[in-house]
Amino acid sequence: GGGTVNFGSDNQSIELIWTVIPTVVVLILCALNVNFLTGGLDNLSDNTICVVGRQWYWSYDYAEGSYDSYPCKDGFHVDKPIRLEYGKAYRFLITSSDVIHSFAVPSLGLKMDAIPGRLNQLLYLPDRYGIFVGYCSEL
Repeated sequence: GGGTVNFGSDNQSIELIWTVIPTVVVLILCALNVNFLTGGLDNLSDNTICVVGRQWYWSYDYAEGSYDSYPCKDGFHVDKPIRLEYGKAYRFLITSSDVIHSFAVPSLGLKMDAIPGRLNQLLYLPDRYGIFVGYCSEL
């Protein structure tokens, strides 16, 4: 005998419910997560330092002024190092004017790419005293 074949579902309303409800729950959780991760980041530090990577040197822009920092002849030091105060939170806004650079101070665990046309943010609270060597770690 010839029977009929039903490719649809007899319970379309149930299938719609168990598809829509989890989707809505996931979207709500994603929205809450984005708000949680980004909320309050702008209030973490009033001390903003804009860092611009350039070929062979870095430019720094503080609220107090700006300057360029060039390497010395020994290749390990710079003529105008960046200075941070112990226990004071800083927000670095890092970009590049030409090619991809990577702002790095390995002994402090700091590393952030500087990419032309993109502004990356790095938050840091100095937790020790000293002089630390930083450099571009992009080859």
